[in-house]
Amino acid sequence: MRIESSESCSGLIASNKRHVTEVAPLTVRNNEINTGGRAAVLRVDEYDSSKQSEAHFGLFIFIEKAENGCMPDRYRVQRWGGDCLPDENNFRRQMAGEGYSVYLWTDGPGAVYGRHDHSGDQSHWVVSGAIELNVEGFGTVVLAPGDRDFLPAGTHHSARVVGDVPVAYLIGEK
Repeated sequence: MRIESSESCSGLIASNKRHVTEVAPLTVRNNEINTGGRAAVLRVDEYDSSKQSEAHFGLFIFIEKAENGCMPDRYRVQRWGGDCLPDENNFRRQMAGEGYSVYLWTDGPGAVYGRHDHSGDQSHWVVSGAIELNVEGFGTVVLAPGDRDFLPAGTHHSARVVGDVPVAYLIGEK
């Protein structure tokens, strides 16, 4: 089935007289389905114009392996919502399971990184302290303990440590 869009699947008309309804999150870009490493379900209804009725429908489940999961095409932040303190080992396991090469990075108070970008996708997950990032096309964001960002390759940004304590964060690279 060829889906004709570069946006979310919900309510799209696909080729072969099919109407696609999104049941779980996914995106379609260049006619390829991306579930962002999560499972996704589509309901496809085939419309038979000669009978003027829906003739068939099907549910399709797409499960994308975590190591093949795609980065978002835009910068995004995931805020900590846990009831407990952030756990470096749990963060590390999760990032590795998503296909990242992971290492711990620490910067002291006052550390500053000028505008730059990276050739690969990155994700930063703060374990302690805080870091402020100024991301081109997004704005300024402060990542506190437990907060995580997703930085697609080629995204220009700068960073600085906030406060008078060091920041420790995991960096995941793809």
